[in-house]
Parts: sequence; C-alpha cells; structure tokens
Amino acid sequence: TQPFPADLHVWPLREQEPQVVEVVALWPSGGLSPGAHTVLDGLRRRLQKRR
Repeated sequence: TQPFPADLHVWPLREQEPQVVEVVALWPSGGLSPGAHTVLDGLRRRLQKRR
C-alpha cells in the first residue's frame, strides 16, 4: 500500500468473523486535503460496489 495523507489516520482491523463497524471521525476545520479526498472517494466507490 502507499502512504496515507497526514490528515487520515488508518488502523488495520483483522477480525475472525466479519462484522459491522461504525466509525466516527472529526474533520479538520479547513476540510480534507486533496490526497485524503482521493483516498476516501476510492473507498466510497469500492464500498458501493459491494452493496
């Protein structure tokens, strides 16, 4: 994988059984960096394909 933008904090989750995870995030007051926006858009598209 490639390095993530500094305004994204990433932790790998490894679970034996798939489960629903709720994530709460506080966004920086100036908005996301362009790099963070790109990463999150890609993740959003991947998640929408699975539904």
